[in-house]
Amino acid sequence: MPGKRRHMPAHATSRPATTGNAPYLVAILAVCALSATLCLLYVYGPTPINGADDYIYYNLARDLLLPGGFHIVAKAGVLAQQFILLYGIALFYYILGVSGFSSSIFGILSVALTSVALYKVGSVYYGRDAGILAAFFYSFSPLPAIYGPVVGDNTPMALIITLAVMLMVMGRRDEGTLKGATYTFLSGFCGVIGMLVTSQSIIILPLLCLMLLYYIARPAVRRKASASIIAALPFAAGMAAAACVVAAAGYLSGNGPLYIFTLNSGIYASNGSSAPQIQNYLEWLFPYGIVAKVTAGAADIVAAPSLQSLGQLLYGIITLDPSQPFLYEAGFFGYAGIISAAYLLARRQRHLALPALWLLTTLLYLSYGTVSLSSYISIGYAYPRFGLIYEPALAMLIGFGVAAFLRVRRNGLLGSAMRGFCYGLVIILFLNSLSLIKYVNTSQYVDVVPLRQIGAYIDTLPAGSVVYDNGIPIDAYVTRSIRVVRLPPQFYQSNCSAITPGTYIVIPQNISLQESCMLETVFSPHGNTTLMGYYGIFLNATFQQPYNLRLYYYSGLHIPQG
Repeated sequence: MPGKRRHMPAHATSRPATTGNAPYLVAILAVCALSATLCLLYVYGPTPINGADDYIYYNLARDLLLPGGFHIVAKAGVLAQQFILLYGIALFYYILGVSGFSSSIFGILSVALTSVALYKVGSVYYGRDAGILAAFFYSFSPLPAIYGPVVGDNTPMALIITLAVMLMVMGRRDEGTLKGATYTFLSGFCGVIGMLVTSQSIIILPLLCLMLLYYIARPAVRRKASASIIAALPFAAGMAAAACVVAAAGYLSGNGPLYIFTLNSGIYASNGSSAPQIQNYLEWLFPYGIVAKVTAGAADIVAAPSLQSLGQLLYGIITLDPSQPFLYEAGFFGYAGIISAAYLLARRQRHLALPALWLLTTLLYLSYGTVSLSSYISIGYAYPRFGLIYEPALAMLIGFGVAAFLRVRRNGLLGSAMRGFCYGLVIILFLNSLSLIKYVNTSQYVDVVPLRQIGAYIDTLPAGSVVYDNGIPIDAYVTRSIRVVRLPPQFYQSNCSAITPGTYIVIPQNISLQESCMLETVFSPHGNTTLMGYYGIFLNATFQQPYNLRLYYYSGLHIPQG
C-alpha cells in the first residue's frame, strides 16, 4: 500500500493538479444527495427483505428509549447485541419520534457517509478526482440503495468497514507521526468495534492486516525492528481497545464479557454449512443473464444492423429478467470492475492493489472463512446483503479505472471517443442500477402495502383501543399510541375467549374462526393487481400471503364449543 508520497514511483506523479476545495465539496455534496434520493425513491422503513430482522431492530431501538432500556434489550437475543446499530436508530427516534421514516435515517445516512469515506480513501490514495468517482459510483450502486432505507445492519456495516480502510490509508500517509499512529489506532478500533454493528464487519481485518504488513515489509522499515513494532503497535492497541469495549458491552448486559465474541460462532456451528459459497457471490457479481442478453442482442445487430436492434440491446442490458431477480444484485458493476482492473493493470497502476485486495480478501473470506479461532466453522451460507462488505471496493475499482482512463490526454476524435465511452459506461450502469433498485424495492413494497393499509386504519380507531396480532409486526405501521399486543398461545384453542371482548385482531383470514367467534371483518387490505402480477415471484414469505390479512373486531360473543 502507498506510504508517504516520496515513496511513490514516477508514473504515480501524473495526478492532476488540484483546483481548490470548493468544486470537490460541491461534488461530494451532490453525490450524497444522489444516494439519499435513490434510497428514498421507492420505499423506506422496515420491510421483510431480511426476514423478520428489520422489525426486531425497529422494536429493539424503540425499547432502548424506555426506562432501563439497555437491560431490557440486552436480554433479547442475538440481534440485541448490535448496540451501535440500535442506538443509531434510537437516536433518530428520540429526535423525530418513532416512525418508518425515522427508523430508516441511520441506514440512509450510512450510505452517504460511506460515499464520503470512499472519497477520502481515493483522494489520499490516488487523487481527488479518483475519490469523487469512487464515491459517485457507490452512491448509485444497487445494494446500498436497496438496503439503505430498510431497518438493518447492512449499510452501517459497509460504513464501519470503509472507515477502517480510510483510517489505515491515512495512517500510512502520515507514517512516523503522532497523527499517523492515531489514524492507525482508530483503524484497528473500527475493525473490531464493528461487532457492535454486526459480527460480519470483522471480515475487513485480513485486509487491514495485509495493508499494514505491506508497509512493514518495505526494506526501510524491515531493517529496523523498532520501526516495525512502532508501525504495528497502534493497530494492535486499537483492536485491543475495541475488544475491551465489546467485552464491556457483554458484561454490562449481564451475559458475560465473551458473550458477543462467541455468540455467532455457536449459531453458525449449529446452522451453517461447510460448502463454499464462492459460486453464489460470483453469480451475483457477474450475472450470466446480462451476458446472454448482450450476446443475443449483438447477434441481432450483426444479422440486421439498425437503430431498433441497437435500442433493444441497450434495453436488454438495463432491464431485468423477473425469473432471476437475485442474479442481478450487483447489476453490471461486476463486469465494469473487471474492465477497470484490466485497464489499471495494463497501465501498470499500482493503485489497483487496494480495491483489488479489498474485493478478493473479503470475497474469499465470505466463501471459505471461519467464524471461530479455535476451530474451523464456515459462514456456510450467502446473502446478497453480504455483498456490502466488498461493494465499496467495487465502486472504488471502477472509479479508479475511469479516473486513470480520463487522465490520458487525447485530443480530437480519439479524445472524444474516450470521453464518450466513460459517459456511456456511467449511463448504462446508472440505468441498470435504477432498474434493479426499482424492481427489488417495489417487490418489497408489495409486501408492505397491506401492513401499511391496516396500520393506517388502526390509526383511526378510538383512543384506548387494543389490537392483538399473532407475530405480524403491525405496530411498526401504527403511528398513534394504540396498544398492540401479542395474541396468547391458547387463543385458537379457547375459541377466542382468551382475549378481552371489545378488542381487535390482525390475523390471516380464518372463516371457521370468524364464524365460531362471530368476528366482524373491519378492514381488508386491497392490492395493486399490476404490481402483484409483475413482482409476485419476488414476494417474501415472511408474512405468508400478506394480502390475506384481516382486521377483525371481537365483541365477546362466540359459539360455545362442544
